[in-house]
Amino acid sequence: MSEWANLRGLNISSGWSPRGGQTSAAYYSNSTPEGSSYGSAVAAALGLSMAAIGRETFGSILEPAELNNVIGLKPSRGLIANDGSLPTSARQDVIGTLTRTVSDAAHLLTTMAGRSENDERTWNIPFAVPDFTYCKDTDLSGITIGVPRSTFTADSTSPIMISFESALETLHRAGAKVVDNADFPDVEEFMKLNQQVCGIVRTSEFKRDIVRYLQTLEANPNHIHSAEDIIGFTKSFAGEEHPDRDIGKFLWTQAEGIDVNTDKYREMVSQGQFYGGEVGILGAMEKHGLVLLTIPSSMGIANDLAAKRWDSPYLKCR
Repeated sequence: MSEWANLRGLNISSGWSPRGGQTSAAYYSNSTPEGSSYGSAVAAALGLSMAAIGRETFGSILEPAELNNVIGLKPSRGLIANDGSLPTSARQDVIGTLTRTVSDAAHLLTTMAGRSENDERTWNIPFAVPDFTYCKDTDLSGITIGVPRSTFTADSTSPIMISFESALETLHRAGAKVVDNADFPDVEEFMKLNQQVCGIVRTSEFKRDIVRYLQTLEANPNHIHSAEDIIGFTKSFAGEEHPDRDIGKFLWTQAEGIDVNTDKYREMVSQGQFYGGEVGILGAMEKHGLVLLTIPSSMGIANDLAAKRWDSPYLKCR
């Protein structure tokens, strides 16, 4: 996977790590595999494994699934335990799957979902974990699907949009009600805020959560206990290829106000939830009576909003 879920630097190629070097996407020579869980996506695409596990924080499953033509599933946070995984944001990180079929994803989710004594977010699952493979046919009668077109822009003649419109027709023929322009009320305000939320919130949470993770290690031969220690190690260890591969995002952890105990952090978390909720995803779904939303590929900001709302699952289909 890309080192630190692409939270290390500003000019590091996607698909590179000091342990494995540079990986290419599965179907085109020297193309980017995209997203930090690219190794899992490439392995599933090439048949090196029947399925693979990834971790989604902000596109880490969705984007490599798209570029490697596999199924990427991010379930709701707390349905699958996170314990043992290295955190970027313990609040937003979600363990998910990369598979060749939706059926395989459903089988994995059925097996992996459930309570873990070491992850308190799994304690709140409000139901007995079902068999997620229960859907056996293509009758979508009674399912209402929304298309939030204000959240993405694309040339209607592009291959992605042509495929997307064809998929909407297929859903309609299968019995689904498709609501076009099921838009988010305040999408423009969120777009203004988005990068600030990403910078302050994720960096503050990484700074806190990596310390908690490092404290759980039974062995720590390099005596790394904080983000500061990680920066120092990255600078000094030759395999990290610093400074050719920079640490620009790591340095954000040293900026003033990057702390989960500040009012600015709490404000940004609240705003992310607000724009993902009543004036975003949840608002659109409630207004139009939707079961789900669909967008073309990873275009636009709908995926950003879903990432910020840990309770919003999504599935990338090919």
